[in-house]
Amino acid sequence: MSIQNNSLNGYKAEKALQMLVEEITTIRTVQQWAEKARTSESTLKRWIMETFGKTAGEILKEVRYEKVLQEIDQDIDACAYGIAVDSGFGSEDALRMFLRRNYDTNVTSLRGQIIIGEPRIEWKWLDGYE
Repeated sequence: MSIQNNSLNGYKAEKALQMLVEEITTIRTVQQWAEKARTSESTLKRWIMETFGKTAGEILKEVRYEKVLQEIDQDIDACAYGIAVDSGFGSEDALRMFLRRNYDTNVTSLRGQIIIGEPRIEWKWLDGYE
């Protein structure tokens, strides 16, 4: 991911994103992300919006979804609980609700889609940070 805004804030946003990807299992909210990045929530939100053109919440959701896809892709037989834990969800139910509310899908459907090559996984946020 290249920085669209070549400023100090863009650099800080890039570092915050890298931190999010590396620590996704311990970051559940934008507030927790800001705390880990050692800044205020409003400052983090501004950096992220200026640099990536998306809200911090949108990026947090997308990174978490990519992490779910990555976990399934790496172990197609992984149980939903293991995927939930490795993706930073507190429980299998939390994973289930996240997928249903945000992507209108579930682990079983994602597993089947990955087996047949759909969705074609294109890492937007995880690429280059793991």
